[in-house]
Amino acid sequence: MGWLTAAVAIVVVLSIADLVTGDKTTFSGALALTPFLASVGARPRAVALVGSAAVLVAVSLAVFDGFGLHPGLERAVVVIVVGTAVAVQAARLRLRRERREAELTNVAEVAQRAIIRPPAAVVGSIAVSAWYESSADVASVGGDCYDVLDTVHGTRLLVADVRGHGLAGVRLAALTLGAFRALAHIEPDLVKVAAELDGVVARYAADTTSGDVDGEEFVTAVLVEVRGRELGVANCGHPAPVVVGPDGQAGWLQPRSPALPLGCGAEPTLERFDLPPGSRVLLYTDGLLESRDPRGCLVDMSASVGLVGCGDLDEGVHALITELNEHTHGRTTDDVAVLAFESLPQAQSKSLALNPLDPLSGDGKD
Repeated sequence: MGWLTAAVAIVVVLSIADLVTGDKTTFSGALALTPFLASVGARPRAVALVGSAAVLVAVSLAVFDGFGLHPGLERAVVVIVVGTAVAVQAARLRLRRERREAELTNVAEVAQRAIIRPPAAVVGSIAVSAWYESSADVASVGGDCYDVLDTVHGTRLLVADVRGHGLAGVRLAALTLGAFRALAHIEPDLVKVAAELDGVVARYAADTTSGDVDGEEFVTAVLVEVRGRELGVANCGHPAPVVVGPDGQAGWLQPRSPALPLGCGAEPTLERFDLPPGSRVLLYTDGLLESRDPRGCLVDMSASVGLVGCGDLDEGVHALITELNEHTHGRTTDDVAVLAFESLPQAQSKSLALNPLDPLSGDGKD
């Protein structure tokens, strides 16, 4: 509607300018630009109406100026009519492209939801809140993924970041999630789950029969196992989880021995932590770390992640995402996935008696 209003305004302005200058000059030729301006955002019928109005105004101004139906006016009218026809066709093509993009977006969102299932508010022994945003311009598809599963081995979580974007990234993300969903229920050792996932990704990267595989595919991932307040973490080249205390103080659970990503020979160690009561854990992809404002300044993670401790769990995640969008002005350059959780009180009461470790220091034990 804005472009249509602008086109009509220009017709009015040119008419006034022509009337003010009288018979000294004519602006009939400039009226040919108005249907093109309208075609940027208006529907074809509205563009045709703007073109018709431009023809009527051109003829009326010629009569008012005393020029009459002279050859110059005929040429101007022909230009306006031809321009209107072209502008109408351009508007039709734009609408067709917009409908196609809308269809692609809907299909992509359905595919994304099928691959990345929104977690329930409560899974096993934890409360969960998640958020995902793709950097893709047209369709919300990307290579970041996550899942939360209630298994006999505890509540298990995965957050992963696939190399690449678009359909190729989605394909590898789907493969990684599918393998995790199968292995998490049958393999009691979280490190062995990571090892199996490493083999799955490596075999995918080695399959040269697929046209979009270049042999350099890998996946950074962090696997987490929760049993009450006991937390087990196997990190495969992924950003370290963050523990946020009730007071908003945050600390990173850095692995003692960094491991390679999945597909590159990942051999993570299982780090164990005892979470303080009331604390929350934030898992995320590097899109959060690398979020920049228009000037190129990175987001202040130390201050931002503390927001996860605000209010209930969903409110905390929402506060973090609001801060991210304000920092980037709503323009993320990489996919961002966030998964936050906290142990339920009932699960905390059944937690194992462990030697307490300070998760905010990043220390752990194998």
